[in-house]
Amino acid sequence: MPMMTAEPNALLIGMPYQPREKEIVTFVRDHHETFKLRVENRYDHFSPTEEFVRRGDSELRVFRYAQHTWVAE
Repeated sequence: MPMMTAEPNALLIGMPYQPREKEIVTFVRDHHETFKLRVENRYDHFSPTEEFVRRGDSELRVFRYAQHTWVAE
């Protein structure tokens, strides 16, 4: 049975460790909650904004970098 994948619906921006021109487009289940992205030994947290951008045929909600936390050992 083929695996179902969700269509990207969010744009993550503002990571302090990536170049400005780098964009991460991904699927975010809840557009009202902070989204956590696992990056090596930490989680980067992204807060939803009221902004939307269009990439191709998709309208994406913009999430901005807020903070990071470390993965518990």
